[in-house]
Amino acid sequence: MKLYSELTSNILKLMLIALIVVAAVRMLATLVYVIDMDAYWDYAYNADNFARIVRIVLFIINLIVFLVWIYRVHVDMKSLYPNHSRGPGGALACVMVPVFNLFYGIPSTFLRIGNSMRSLPTSSAQGRIVGNLAVPLTLIIWISNSITRYANKQEVPDERVVLLANALDVVLFSAFLVICLQIARGLRHALSSRIATAEAAAAAVGEEPDVEVAMTAEEQIAATAAGSENAESTFSLEKKPAE
Repeated sequence: MKLYSELTSNILKLMLIALIVVAAVRMLATLVYVIDMDAYWDYAYNADNFARIVRIVLFIINLIVFLVWIYRVHVDMKSLYPNHSRGPGGALACVMVPVFNLFYGIPSTFLRIGNSMRSLPTSSAQGRIVGNLAVPLTLIIWISNSITRYANKQEVPDERVVLLANALDVVLFSAFLVICLQIARGLRHALSSRIATAEAAAAAVGEEPDVEVAMTAEEQIAATAAGSENAESTFSLEKKPAE
């Protein structure tokens, strides 16, 4: 039995790992430039240039996958945590609206996920991690965007500023990866808890619940997904949030 967001979570994890590797390559290449400019041009330039192009492509793909993921995660959240305060369409809007997404949309989305997950003992540990990372993640995005804009305005960017920007990329993508992993894990724990509770209740009255309960939980998530997709069809998943 799978969560509605499980496949997208796995794809996003792989894409974020790839982004972390590429950002680390750029950071190391810039470090070589700071230490020895000749060594950079002889040994690191080609790798740095290739990593720069790959990063752009991966970043665009990650944005699209992230939007699909955040929508599907909230389908699961509404199914497993009925009192969760934000639906799939609302969450998608919050992370897509420029400026608003950085000041409120992204941090509030992860804070609400964390709060809902803390309501269940089986996912409380993951909820604490997600909630605690929500505001620091937003601060890292602000700082990273500011430094990148500053470096791009310079005719000859300061190599130390570029090094800092690349290092913040590694930190930012790593923070997103941790959040993705914790949310996926918390949802799995919540689903397992829900199935176990239903099985225990069925066993108490002498039923054989194993297959039926698993199918029921899966069908409910699928039904929630279908209903959410119909209700929120006005939102486009191909839009991207402001960096």
